[in-house]
Amino acid sequence: MQVQISSSAPQLVLHHAETVWIADPDGQLDGMSGLGLLFRDTRLISTWSLLINGEKWELLNGAATTHFSARVYLTNPMFTCLDGDVPARSISLVLGRFLSGGVHEDLDLTNHAMAPVRFTLDLMIRSDFADVFELKAAKAVRRGRITT
Repeated sequence: MQVQISSSAPQLVLHHAETVWIADPDGQLDGMSGLGLLFRDTRLISTWSLLINGEKWELLNGAATTHFSARVYLTNPMFTCLDGDVPARSISLVLGRFLSGGVHEDLDLTNHAMAPVRFTLDLMIRSDFADVFELKAAKAVRRGRITT
């Protein structure tokens, strides 16, 4: 008898009542997967990305602390700013996420370097309002009109 063992990519999953947040282990969403913030049968957030000077943060550790909250510890890669090179792992970011009557997020930044650092912190959030059937079929329909 053959036994097939399979595993999926690790995910950070939070839930409270009818709200579910499924993200990558670093707490982020790339928009290309079926992950996101779902309320009832609709995905409200499909992309959630945090960048430091255009670079992705590096994951140190993260996990759900309860079924409705999580803490994710991130650090910076080496990047160049106006004041010169900023060494890797000199800035830390702690993401605290809570689901309870909505979504509450805390971003705690700490500079561990001996000098001040100036950088751009980008947060990108996108919504597609796809329903669960579109997510399972991997065919989310783009709704609305975008103008700039």
